[in-house]
Amino acid sequence: MHGRMRSVRIMTIDRKSRDQMASLLVELVQGEISNFDFEETSISSHDPILWAIESSVWCLYDDFKEHKLDNLSPNIKKMITRWILFLRGNEEYKWPKILYPGIRPLKHGFLSRLLGRQRKEEQFMACGDYCVWPFFSEESFNKTQCE
Repeated sequence: MHGRMRSVRIMTIDRKSRDQMASLLVELVQGEISNFDFEETSISSHDPILWAIESSVWCLYDDFKEHKLDNLSPNIKKMITRWILFLRGNEEYKWPKILYPGIRPLKHGFLSRLLGRQRKEEQFMACGDYCVWPFFSEESFNKTQCE
């Protein structure tokens, strides 16, 4: 499959770890724990959504100083709420692996474009309905909301 990204097809839903990550995200967004508390709580799992969420959350805070995420915009809170909804559901994560999947599109400088990262991002975002990430489609997102 030259030039095309393939979707992750690991059928691993780790219910315990997903629940743990969902709880951590709630605590982080509500200001109950700091960014350092979040980072120190290691969740080891083969469920690919956990790495994808951790990679995305890292973009939301300064990892050089300890602080709470008490100034998140309503849009960021809505996005994280969707991540929590996915974690609490039983849908397989179908997106390809890419850094910071929940925080796209990124701004690409000259070097990033030269290395093809913008093209890789475009391919990633075209794999599914990105506006409902980590859900793969609006249909699956709506179905989970109704459950």
